[in-house]
Amino acid sequence: MGLFTKKGTTRKPSPSKNVKRVEKKSSSNNTTEEEKPRKPVNPRAREADEQQQSTAASTKVVKPKAKVQKKKVEKKTATADAAKATTPKASTPAQSPDPLQTPPDVKAKKDVEDTPTLPALLPSKELPPPSKESMSKEAMSSKGAETPTSIKSAATQGSSLTSTTDRWTGGPTAKGWMEKSDFLETKMEYEKLQQMQVNVDKDCGKWKANAKFNQSEDYPALDSTLVKCPEMKEYVNISNLNVPLRRPVLIGQIPVPGTEETFWKAIFELRATSIHLLVGDESVEFFPKRALDFIHYGSMFVNNRRVEQISGDDVYKFAIEVLPAGLSNSIICNVTMIKNWQLDSVHPKYSCVVKETIELSNVLSTSPPDENALIMSQHGSGRAGFFVSLAVAVYQMDKKIEPNFAEIVRNIRTQRPKAVESLRQYASLYISMFYYIKRKSSKLDGDKKAASDPNDPLIKKAVQLTNAFTEGLMAEVAANQGLSTMTMLMKQ
Repeated sequence: MGLFTKKGTTRKPSPSKNVKRVEKKSSSNNTTEEEKPRKPVNPRAREADEQQQSTAASTKVVKPKAKVQKKKVEKKTATADAAKATTPKASTPAQSPDPLQTPPDVKAKKDVEDTPTLPALLPSKELPPPSKESMSKEAMSSKGAETPTSIKSAATQGSSLTSTTDRWTGGPTAKGWMEKSDFLETKMEYEKLQQMQVNVDKDCGKWKANAKFNQSEDYPALDSTLVKCPEMKEYVNISNLNVPLRRPVLIGQIPVPGTEETFWKAIFELRATSIHLLVGDESVEFFPKRALDFIHYGSMFVNNRRVEQISGDDVYKFAIEVLPAGLSNSIICNVTMIKNWQLDSVHPKYSCVVKETIELSNVLSTSPPDENALIMSQHGSGRAGFFVSLAVAVYQMDKKIEPNFAEIVRNIRTQRPKAVESLRQYASLYISMFYYIKRKSSKLDGDKKAASDPNDPLIKKAVQLTNAFTEGLMAEVAANQGLSTMTMLMKQ
């Protein structure tokens, strides 16, 4: 029982042996137990004593709490690990794990991973969509496993593996155009084009007056289309063509030896930063062809900064720096030379020319408005006209417009006479388009090595027309040599 029973009253302890012993001990010291609280105590000693007691008490209390807290932390950590194993963690793409590999902590907690309830309890915002990296890897793996045949069957079944970009959108236009294509009609079109006449004395006065600066007297240039450079008074054989491309293009001859300075002055004034040069056995001496070589053509500094050869093609690419004397801002002309293209003929590889016409369209769509593209051949007519005509046809086909080569060539000839100067070149425009249609129908997802399906209607028709036009040209050549006639071959 306590010493206090009621407030304000004190109960006297009953006499006992323990009390007597205390009193006896106290009596030996001449004090009693009740007199101890009255004894004066040093404040500093009392404070130190209380601090020591509180420290001891706190130590005794904290230790068991720490153990409990440690157990709780371990329990929380285990719960968090289980949640991480089953819940995808939102993170940046750079820190996201490889979706094709399983993290070690997930493997160690298969019992938690197989539990479908934990992810369902989390808010929807904690479940991020799959990262772009994982989606691209899965897409690449699926594309690599598919073949053109399997992709076609998946598209028929409405599978998501094939999108609308898998098939060329110009297919219907190409189909309608090929149904109208016929070699005999093509030959008749060319014969009508050959009836076009040019009044040289009236329409080509400037060209005639500068005969020594022209490659030939048989390839006139119209005064109305010759380029006019405000800072130049010299004559240059380059014409400006308005054709149905993204913008006008320039077409011209290879400069005559001794006129290189005038030529590069015009290039700088016109800012012709893209040049396609079509040559066969002709010598090209109006710019240095080795990297880091430079030549001063009068006041024009021409420096070859880079040379690149395209493997598998007769194509060389040069980066030519052009700088007039007294100026500090040069221009870079990207010169693409296509070799092995003989006069009055076509390049033996249709793929090479088609690829470069597409490159021309890309240049016209991406270059600044003040820059121009120039197509050159020895006379700036036959091969250069073929290149521009094919570029227009490819551009129109991609725009779902059926190209009309008779109108395309007629339009160019009204601005640059004798463009596309032989039946072989004119018929090869059709053959080049057949090749382009076949490649576009075969190409899937940008795979340049995609195999063509021989049962595809477009490919089948393109191959059939290619053979017919090729045989027609061979028969025409043989007829001109007195060996056979085209009519006899076509009847067979």
